[in-house]
Amino acid sequence: MEKTFMDAMDYRHACKIFDETKKISNEDIKYILEAGRKSPSSFGQEPWKFLVIPNPELKAKFDAYLELSELTAGHIFAYTATEAAYSHGLEWLEEAKEYIWHNICLTKEYLEKNIPEIKPMVPEASYLIWLDCRALGLTQKELVSFFVNDAKLALNDGATFGGEDGYMRMNVGCPKKILEQGLANLKQAVEQKFRK
Repeated sequence: MEKTFMDAMDYRHACKIFDETKKISNEDIKYILEAGRKSPSSFGQEPWKFLVIPNPELKAKFDAYLELSELTAGHIFAYTATEAAYSHGLEWLEEAKEYIWHNICLTKEYLEKNIPEIKPMVPEASYLIWLDCRALGLTQKELVSFFVNDAKLALNDGATFGGEDGYMRMNVGCPKKILEQGLANLKQAVEQKFRK
């Protein structure tokens, strides 16, 4: 099994150059887009957006924009860092995963004990925790404002990932001290706004 997986990883690649003389039928394009749209996302909402540009002049303008914005290639240092990580990073990775898991557990326990109105969704493979804040009774705009202005926390707005209103996404891949301060800020903001 391990050998088969590693063989597959050796031959996995992204194709960015295509034979532009070959045309893809509209039926095939629709099929490909539907398969891409159904690709799993972290929240199960599949919020993907795809762009098909059949007009060659418009595509050339778009490609020029991507090139000028440096969105078409990796940064020069990224290649060296990636090679070093795969060659020498296993010990660091195991330590980082353990540290992040402790932060996830800390967040879950803290919220359950101190802010039961906000329910964490423990991630299976990430350092991002979804927070179900629907019990606070705020609109999504009010919720984002509450986190930014009252709790002084800049979390991801859950609605931008295709989920329903009432969710925020919290990054716990950070030093424990910063996480504890953020959770304390959130507790204080909830107490001042909702528990007077």
